[in-house]
Amino acid sequence: MKITTKTFLKLFFLNFLLFGGAMALSTYFLEGETVLLKELIQALLFSDVLAAVSVNIRIHTRNKKKNAPITEEDLNLAYSETIATKLSIHDIYAILKANSFGKEIKIDSENLKISGKTRMSIFSWGSKITISSLNDKIKIKSKPLFEIQFLNNKKNKKNVSLIIDMIESNNPSL
Repeated sequence: MKITTKTFLKLFFLNFLLFGGAMALSTYFLEGETVLLKELIQALLFSDVLAAVSVNIRIHTRNKKKNAPITEEDLNLAYSETIATKLSIHDIYAILKANSFGKEIKIDSENLKISGKTRMSIFSWGSKITISSLNDKIKIKSKPLFEIQFLNNKKNKKNVSLIIDMIESNNPSL
């Protein structure tokens, strides 16, 4: 199955579940009753259009040449990078806290992992950040809180770059 079809179907089902239920509930509360078949058709059409628009926006905003084959990376809004560091996951957690990066930043000492979220903005519904320790390296990943987001203006790449800059500025030997 083509990557565009897989992405379309995933977004279609997510939109259908999220917005289909919301549309049926709003009709029920506003009109006092709902016609299930009508609501189902509206939700299917709305989800279809929303998923198609989302996939097309992701295709047309990719950085590669237009005639290059579309890859999963082109359609994925998440971004991750792995860097070498001598800092422990606890040191990185302290750096993030000291720089007030994101909200709800938590550390999982057993699994050597940091997780957190960024705030919602006019361009993004927020991002989920995870930082994992891989012996002498760390993997930093940023992805949208909601997969149904059309695009993210490279927000996830900016999040990862910002964290790397924080780590490197607090550890010049990197």
